[in-house]
Amino acid sequence: MSNKRERLQYGFYNVELRQAENETDSLPTLTGHAAVFNTEVEIQSFMGTFLEEIAPGAFTRAINEKQDVRALFNHDPNKVLGRTSSGTLSLREDDKGLYVEIQPPNTALGNEVVELIRRGDVSQMSFGFVVTKEKVEKREGYLFKRTILDVDLFDVSPVTFPAFDTTDIGIEQSFRSADNILDSVQKQLDKLYVPNYKRKAKLLSWSL
Repeated sequence: MSNKRERLQYGFYNVELRQAENETDSLPTLTGHAAVFNTEVEIQSFMGTFLEEIAPGAFTRAINEKQDVRALFNHDPNKVLGRTSSGTLSLREDDKGLYVEIQPPNTALGNEVVELIRRGDVSQMSFGFVVTKEKVEKREGYLFKRTILDVDLFDVSPVTFPAFDTTDIGIEQSFRSADNILDSVQKQLDKLYVPNYKRKAKLLSWSL
């Protein structure tokens, strides 16, 4: 478990701009999935490749606790699109993953984001979180496999520039800083008792 905030890049696919009846003056609601369950993603790190996936129920506690999650544009806290505490952002888990509904503000920012999604210029989403529970296991051909079981959720964000190209199934690889990658990999390898990697990770962190 890490106390560092992470971001995962996912395909914001099948996004709908849903216009409510008799509300022609308001902007359409942005709907889609910010995370997909049971889908293994290959994560490239300085020390090698590992697998990561999100388990069903990973967001249940955060949703039930009514954590104050923001909808941002490009993770910019100055570009707020919605917020759970104000009722302009709603989150729920379904069979596919974390389902998101954002009621964007009728502002220059809201209109811009709606138009970018309508045109297809913005089609991805990521979310900011801290892992509170995880399972780590060995996997042949990879450093390890990490399954995220529970998180504290901070934001969901449509993004213009995903860190990696999308795969055929529309899911993005994790986006982390060099420090976060090293920290995450090191913690998982420590759990799997691979001492040689510990020394390599320290050397890499010193050389960055």
